[in-house]
Amino acid sequence: MNGTIIAVLPVAAAFGFAGYRIGIGRGRRVLGAVLGFALGLIGLGIFILIPRTAEAQARHDRERAERQRPEQPAENQDTVR
Repeated sequence: MNGTIIAVLPVAAAFGFAGYRIGIGRGRRVLGAVLGFALGLIGLGIFILIPRTAEAQARHDRERAERQRPEQPAENQDTVR
């Protein structure tokens, strides 16, 4: 019994940490850590289905728009037409 707990605890902690890291981008750090720790891989799958917070969604949209914006040529660069 004690050996099982010692073996499972680091794995559960690793899933909890993974849930926390995923939760940073989704605006729900604690929920991600709890689901990852308690339910493991299934908890992470459930967590991915939960929508982002409004603040996290706005940040995600801003970052996506910045990535899709075309690069502006520098003033000293010639453009080919």
